[in-house]
Amino acid sequence: MTLLLAAAEVSRFLDIHNVPHYVIGGLALQHWGEPRMTRDVDITVLVTKRRR
Repeated sequence: MTLLLAAAEVSRFLDIHNVPHYVIGGLALQHWGEPRMTRDVDITVLVTKRRR
């Protein structure tokens, strides 16, 4: 599995479960035009306090 496919799979899973998230790090930098070698996927997930 490539890095992009892994990021897409995790993103789809989080989307299905309505979890706000975004890709950060070297993979995101490549999208914005800054080439950078990376071997991982960095994803940030929004965590909120549950109301009772």
